[in-house]
Amino acid sequence: MFDQSFCDHLEYAISGVLGKSTNEDWRRCWCDGVLLPTQESDYLKEQILTKKEVMTKAWVDEGRVKNEERGQFLYDMTLYFGDKATDKVKNNQRLEDCVPTSDPDSWIFLDRQNRTIEVHLP
Repeated sequence: MFDQSFCDHLEYAISGVLGKSTNEDWRRCWCDGVLLPTQESDYLKEQILTKKEVMTKAWVDEGRVKNEERGQFLYDMTLYFGDKATDKVKNNQRLEDCVPTSDPDSWIFLDRQNRTIEVHLP
């Protein structure tokens, strides 16, 4: 289910794996909150099964670097639902076990310049 509990789980998972990225810049960053979309209709079961994505927001702290303007910013986040995640939604099951815990470079894409983050759930 796509709910606040899932968003909290996703926040911690993103923070945990960014520190393991091969991208040195991403290793400085962490997630400080994943928000539910403002419109409930944007993350209803039927919507997810049709679009296979959910648009929302996430707070990302970009870490600290000497002589560089960084801080915490609200990023546009897109979650893409693969077959396993789609099946979970279809069967009204929890989504937490669809969140990978390793290899961040294969399921997360962080774009600091445009302040976007993509998350691909298998």
